[in-house]
Amino acid sequence: MRTSWLLAALLASIPMVAGLTGCGGPSSSPTESGGGTRGVAPAAKTTNSPSTSASTPAPWMRPIRYAIVPKMLNNPVFTMAKIGAEQAAQDIEAEGGPKIEIIYQGPQTGDDPTEQARILETLTNRGVDGIALSVINPDAVRDRIADAKEKGIPVVTFDSDCPNSKRIACYAVNDEALGAELANQLIQAVGGEANMEGEIAILSGQSSAPNLQARVKGVMSVLQRFQDRVKVLPTLFCDDRVDLAIRQIGTTMNGHPNLRGWILVGGWPLFGKHALDSIKDLQRTKVVSVDALPDQWPYLENGQVCCLVAQRPFAWGHESVHMLNAVRRQELVSGSSIRQLALTPRKLTSPYDLVFKDPTPRQRASPKPPGGKVYSVVEYRKQWAKWLAPTK
Repeated sequence: MRTSWLLAALLASIPMVAGLTGCGGPSSSPTESGGGTRGVAPAAKTTNSPSTSASTPAPWMRPIRYAIVPKMLNNPVFTMAKIGAEQAAQDIEAEGGPKIEIIYQGPQTGDDPTEQARILETLTNRGVDGIALSVINPDAVRDRIADAKEKGIPVVTFDSDCPNSKRIACYAVNDEALGAELANQLIQAVGGEANMEGEIAILSGQSSAPNLQARVKGVMSVLQRFQDRVKVLPTLFCDDRVDLAIRQIGTTMNGHPNLRGWILVGGWPLFGKHALDSIKDLQRTKVVSVDALPDQWPYLENGQVCCLVAQRPFAWGHESVHMLNAVRRQELVSGSSIRQLALTPRKLTSPYDLVFKDPTPRQRASPKPPGGKVYSVVEYRKQWAKWLAPTK
């Protein structure tokens, strides 16, 4: 079994069974495919492995089902996570593992934590083999996660966590660091700290989402240095809706035409057309945003956005499936249920990248995010194609 740095971190929290073989060492960093984990091969037969006959497949070889539960279905970021999960399933099967079905199910909108909790309950009752979810509201799903574990179903989170729950692991960026990165990129976009003055607007999604709360906190940790000459407007919440985000930007620009900058802690408005047309003076008002999906690239190319701070949503699904599969294999080899395994919850940090229209030498030479890269739009298009290539 080839094990990435991320998977090694997770497996370190699981007591290893004497005689388990076939595990390689971790690599030093995730690969460009979005996290680095590749196929999880079946365990080598040991005295601890369940006995099987030639006509009876090993229990870890039966078809299994992993569920990916996003905050909302109609969001291209989570569609990319689904693609990553499907690629991980293909990798595992191609390298001798079981056939994996990926169930992709979530709320229609990003402001329905009750529906997300209901979906978790339904999936648990269906007896899926593992669940990975991006949490809308931790309080709404914490008990559902506990119910899943009680029934032997491992749960991991991605993108947005559920702290103090029975989930096994969370794979996400350091959201406070991501927010601070956005603020620092805005400072560079306006020409440096000497030009930081006036009003700045922050656009967020769902007010209850812990990852978005942390991003706003990170933004404010940087902007507070300029509190004597920068006024931060009250944070806007678009509930992860593209149409509402675009309207909020238009309304804000009508009331504050000399706004110094926009910090978008999620890319919602940029998934629509003409989202920033209400900004009339691009020399005055600078925009930075999270994510770098294809719909967002034209805003970089036409100069309406200065920098995209790119998460790796492909890896959300890709690594979640590999983590769930690793836990399931360990459970079967050890003979213990998920309820009995002594798992220490882990927060596993995903890298992020910086994407510019055409990075300056200074931007190329500036400190890069841990594990991340600096791309031009052209370079990022090529990287994006590499992520998608195995699924075609």
